[in-house]
Amino acid sequence: MGKVHILSVVWYRVLPARFGGQKGIAEFNAFLSEHLPVSCICSADNDPSYASYEVENVLPEGKWQVINPVNWRKILAAIKRTGATHLIVEHCYYALTGGIAKRMFGTPWILHEHNIEYLRFRELKRWWWPLLRMLESWACRNASLVLFKTESDRRHAIEHFSMKPEQSIVVPFGIARDGRPTKEEKEKSALEIRQRHGIAEDT
Repeated sequence: MGKVHILSVVWYRVLPARFGGQKGIAEFNAFLSEHLPVSCICSADNDPSYASYEVENVLPEGKWQVINPVNWRKILAAIKRTGATHLIVEHCYYALTGGIAKRMFGTPWILHEHNIEYLRFRELKRWWWPLLRMLESWACRNASLVLFKTESDRRHAIEHFSMKPEQSIVVPFGIARDGRPTKEEKEKSALEIRQRHGIAEDT
């Protein structure tokens, strides 16, 4: 295999990363970029100065961007411009673009699932959750590789989406630390938790 170059597609704000889901993408890309060249094409509300890898914040803001073919073309152009050999699609919303990239350029695409999306929106009683289930199911079956955060999500995709087990792996959330917490950090955290939840010192 020749030189690998990853293009990550992020359709919402993750830079600067403040919350768990944002960190799950920004830090994943940062750690990956320590081993392989990584470029990221993302929405305009991302700040490239927070990234240790190349960032193009040229996609529009908002969830409806994913159905606009103009944005599909931007991603396909970025594949050619960066020389990307692999595409990572965060969540399933740009999965169709991944499929187009594979058909046009032969680019393997990787689906990075952070949860089973349709279940979340079914619980929120969004009327369109069955359409999302169809897209997510198609994405899990057609991606070259699917990265899950938990084994239970992976099992769900195998059982409900007819995804082949060998095309998926579990990649849990990581922790951005250089070493173990110090004794002082542990004591400070323990005090904060006791105070926040009214837990006695001898508990």
